[in-house]
Amino acid sequence: MAKRKKTIKIETIVKDVNFRNRASYCNKEVRRGWNSFVESLLFETGNYSGFSYIPKDSMLVNEDPGIDDDNNIIDDSRIQFFL
Repeated sequence: MAKRKKTIKIETIVKDVNFRNRASYCNKEVRRGWNSFVESLLFETGNYSGFSYIPKDSMLVNEDPGIDDDNNIIDDSRIQFFL
């Protein structure tokens, strides 16, 4: 039997949440939960480099983006973390 991995890279989690924030139809509270989890992981491991709001042209679904063309925040849960 192959030995199972017991760890996951922070980068993998961040990329997954960044993708979900661009592609999900779930409600803001769910995305805020993901974001809070990732933010705490990044701070605790010394890897926090900030975030940006997701613009409309980066969205993968027809939902409100994080920020509009005039830099107004539309949905504060639509963010992407920097690695």
